[in-house]
Amino acid sequence: MARNDATGFWAVSRHADVIEVSRHPETFCSGRGIMLYEIGSTFDAPPTMMHTDPPDHTRYRTLVQPGFRPSFIRGLEEPVRRRTRDLVERLEPGTPVDIVADLAVALPLQVISDLLGIPRTSGRRSSAGPRRRSPALRTGPRRNARACCAR
Repeated sequence: MARNDATGFWAVSRHADVIEVSRHPETFCSGRGIMLYEIGSTFDAPPTMMHTDPPDHTRYRTLVQPGFRPSFIRGLEEPVRRRTRDLVERLEPGTPVDIVADLAVALPLQVISDLLGIPRTSGRRSSAGPRRRSPALRTGPRRNARACCAR
């Protein structure tokens, strides 16, 4: 675990450190940004569940947890494989591809849309980056005077 004082963030990469950090939201918070460009930010409303700390995060997690049961996830395997095959088959062999836009963004958006019951109406769903989709990120977070998350 290493701290970057210039930008005010901790780099946490080992599993044991991630577990330790997750147990101390009073020191290591998500509520003031989870991306480098957000560090020290405040939001009127959290742009995502990942931007919350306990007890709010705990409530959100309790709401979504049934969707992550092993039996539920196993049931997603074939539809996700089918979606992945469809996306890969659209790629033209020998032609450069933007793997992020064409697969890494498109696949989760399609799977989440399916889970939410959003019908597939046309060839492509929006693959706008998170800054374009989230009003909180589109307008830009307000900067706090302090760049760290310690309370």
